[in-house]
Amino acid sequence: MGSQLNDKYSKPDGTPYWSGTDWEYWDAVRGYEANRNGLPIVYVYRRMDEPPDPSPRRGQSRAEAYIEHGTQLQRVEEFFGQFRDAKTGAFKGYFFEYETLDGFVDLAKKHVRTLLNGAHGRAPGATKTQTDGTDKQNALEWEPATQGSPFPGLKSFEERHEPVYFGRSREVAAVLKRMATNRIEVIVGASGSGKSSLVKAGVLPKLRDNAMPPSARWHRVLMRPTANPFLALAEALIDGIPGLKGDAVRFVERCETLAETLRAAPGNLERTLRGVLGSGEEVVLSSTSSRNSSRLRSRTAWRSSRS
Repeated sequence: MGSQLNDKYSKPDGTPYWSGTDWEYWDAVRGYEANRNGLPIVYVYRRMDEPPDPSPRRGQSRAEAYIEHGTQLQRVEEFFGQFRDAKTGAFKGYFFEYETLDGFVDLAKKHVRTLLNGAHGRAPGATKTQTDGTDKQNALEWEPATQGSPFPGLKSFEERHEPVYFGRSREVAAVLKRMATNRIEVIVGASGSGKSSLVKAGVLPKLRDNAMPPSARWHRVLMRPTANPFLALAEALIDGIPGLKGDAVRFVERCETLAETLRAAPGNLERTLRGVLGSGEEVVLSSTSSRNSSRLRSRTAWRSSRS
């Protein structure tokens, strides 16, 4: 981290900055929070390869060099520890990892190009949503204090994560295009490749926002088959479709009855839905495979309608 700064540069809680780098980072973060123009833009990098053994400086013993080396490593860990929530371990911020100087150069080139293509267009004093007219993109609408971390970790993105879900616009558009002509859309990929996130944070919000009119009126139902797929489907339908709701006390009984109806014949699913849907209403059912032994998983989107 470097040399600790003197008391003149203490943090708001009174603790010292471990180095000028530590101070510069937090000064930039405070500037970003205080300004309304999205600046400064802060990139943080961490080298991940094993550091070399320390070499004693002139007048420093080998033991002192190792003690100083260990102290510096501990401070680095504490600095990057601030990027995670202390209780949950979820990321509160992001940094870029690299192992070699060549790797750092590649990252730096990529980020410089990003800055030149976008950030230079921000006019002084402009807000995050108002620039010189060349950048009309909205600022992220996400408050970690009330909405939690925008990084779900190993969990999939949910529909509420749509404002911070990026990088899949092409795939989302492709799914919507196919759904316009197909009643069943199957998304197949390796476990952990992002199928659930694509559907929940990508496709479903677009349908909610009327990407396929009148998709804003559609009922969206999510289910996981589990060991008893018909019961899981019945529970999801009763919970997600107003026309199937009833006495909460008899919820279990109604789920079991509907599950037996669905199990009796494949066509009973559509017949059941047609009986409760209003004119022009549709149901989008999203299902994810629960077979843990399969290397490939799938998500299935199915539509039923009444016109």
